[in-house]
Amino acid sequence: MSTSMYFRLETRLRSAVPVLSFVCLAACNSTVEQPSQPLRGTQCVALCELQHPGGLQLYESVVSTCVCKRCSEDCRSSVCFDKQTPSDECLPCVQDALGGADCDEHGGLFGACFQDKPCADFVACVTACVPTPVE
Repeated sequence: MSTSMYFRLETRLRSAVPVLSFVCLAACNSTVEQPSQPLRGTQCVALCELQHPGGLQLYESVVSTCVCKRCSEDCRSSVCFDKQTPSDECLPCVQDALGGADCDEHGGLFGACFQDKPCADFVACVTACVPTPVE
């Protein structure tokens, strides 16, 4: 290695030390805000509603045709009739229905949701949410 290359490398390393030290301190410092946990359950579905408002509109107009056939009375009332975001208790039932025979593409009116990209994207988002364990 030539002397001039050695000095350039040494200069670069010296200038990098403060930056690397700062990165290490920031990464190792517990007071620096760490990434939050992914949203789950009702919070996740609420985010889906914000991300896919066009899909939510069609979903809400056809949801009672299939999603709430097998859910409890409380879930049917809140999700299908009051158009509320599924509670943590209702989400597993809603997800099962969305992926089941009652809502498949040949399930009548709800098939329109699967054929509409914004609605299909909303349904995919909801079914991907991880349910929150209910105690």
